[in-house]
Amino acid sequence: VKTTQSTEGNVFAANDATSGYPLLFGIQSGSPYVSDGGDKQFPPVVNDDQWHLLTYVRSGNTGYLYVDGILQGTYPSNFTWTTPVVTRWSIGQEWDATPSDFYVGAVDDARIYNSALSEAEVAGLSGRTQPFDKPF
Repeated sequence: VKTTQSTEGNVFAANDATSGYPLLFGIQSGSPYVSDGGDKQFPPVVNDDQWHLLTYVRSGNTGYLYVDGILQGTYPSNFTWTTPVVTRWSIGQEWDATPSDFYVGAVDDARIYNSALSEAEVAGLSGRTQPFDKPF
């Protein structure tokens, strides 16, 4: 993403038929955030009008948020894709009862994978080619 947005803007949103949202992923107060029952905000500030790779990974019941290939935080994630059933997917806004929470900026190469990416895979997507240590 590339943005100067300081208000809430959803880069990606999944809504159900009753306008609920199992998952929102975007920018809030200039930093990445995830909402799947409660907002979780992560550093760093990314509204500097520079390109940043934002990556959200869900593995089991844990959500992972990466910025530019570097893990910024984890949290217990409680959404499901099946209850309620997601009926609307959007990039650049949330589509609840009407379009809202518009993202202001550029989005390039949006992807959804059917399996959880590893830390090394996320690092590779960001262009990191140097080895990095992982704690024991």
